[in-house]
Amino acid sequence: MGSLIKSIQGAVMTGVGIAVVTSAISGVFFQYSYLPPALQAFARFWPMSAVNSIIINYLIGDIGYNPLTVLNLSLTIAISLLFFTAGIVLYTIYCWRAE
Repeated sequence: MGSLIKSIQGAVMTGVGIAVVTSAISGVFFQYSYLPPALQAFARFWPMSAVNSIIINYLIGDIGYNPLTVLNLSLTIAISLLFFTAGIVLYTIYCWRAE
């Protein structure tokens, strides 16, 4: 999304805005158990909160679900790679070749 915005400041602000909103609704700022059920489902598979849950699981223990299942780890890696690839493609199409 930030690659579609031509100014550097606009791209940075868009990226920060998306990161803050998704962090707030995915359990990075709050404990998993405090989230409503709909956001708990989102938090299980959003890469940032899934990795955060893995770290918390190792440091503290039980967090309400096991983030180390094969499905959760596979989805975390797949979604992360999908977002990374989409960002590279968007940057290549709209920014890199335009310069």
